Amino acid sequence: MYLLSGAGLYAASLLLGVFSGALQNADANLVNLAYNLFYYLCFLALPLALSVKRRPEILPALRPNPISLPGVLLIVAMALMGVFLVNDITVLWAIPFQKLGFNVDAAGLTLPTDRMGLMLCVFYIAVLPGICEEFLFRGMLLSAFEEEGTRRAMVISSLLFMLMHGSLIGAPAEFLLGMIIAALVIYTDSIYAGLIYHTVHNTATVLLQFMQERLPVTEEIPADYFTAIGGFAGLVVLLVEVLITAALIRLMLRGFRMRAALQGRGLVRGAHVRLSRGEWALLIVGVALTLILYAMDIIQMLA
Repeated sequence: MYLLSGAGLYAASLLLGVFSGALQNADANLVNLAYNLFYYLCFLALPLALSVKRRPEILPALRPNPISLPGVLLIVAMALMGVFLVNDITVLWAIPFQKLGFNVDAAGLTLPTDRMGLMLCVFYIAVLPGICEEFLFRGMLLSAFEEEGTRRAMVISSLLFMLMHGSLIGAPAEFLLGMIIAALVIYTDSIYAGLIYHTVHNTATVLLQFMQERLPVTEEIPADYFTAIGGFAGLVVLLVEVLITAALIRLMLRGFRMRAALQGRGLVRGAHVRLSRGEWALLIVGVALTLILYAMDIIQMLA
């Protein structure tokens, strides 16, 4: 499944290149929509659906269990706080790279200017990945490694989630996001916790950037992040914000964990079950494909 998802990134890009001539005058938002629909439906959703159809015993491992309304509201609140947490961490991580000469905004997200375009953007950046990626990473992959221990499964699935995004600047935030969502899915015993968190997180990120780009510019934009946050004083404030937000999210996760413990669920120790050599070979090839994305990302930032 991971190899398919990695190969799909190249297949979708190749298809886009084949039709690039015909798409020269097409709206960029519609091109992105077509690209994401092709990728997520053909390389994530369809293989997952076929796997479940072929082996129905997989379905319970994906945790399609309901969540209470208070739980949903708490997850939404966590996701909104998580947006600010990962943004702050990304800025802190990007500062040293920017000082070294990396163009950390080279692969930034370009949003449409109209509301209809924004709705399409939310669909293919937030809703589509929020559903398909969760069933792959916190459904299929988390369950696949869980026999080796819950903590190990959380770390491995989060690392694979981070690698699939192919972004050096976004790596710490994506790993942290994967760990938070994996913990939620484990503690709630529901994949829907991941779907809600991921979709809300991505939607809030898109909407915040959309609103920020439309704020009136009253002064010159700083040349780098370090200057923008106010130098060393701003750096301290940012670190305090990260610590406070992380503590609040951890407190909420602890509440879910305590409830899971009361219901007889929790972290499972590893049973020393290992993947076969063939399974590891497929996974390693998939990881290699995603590492190429990192190389391309670095080249783009240094260009």
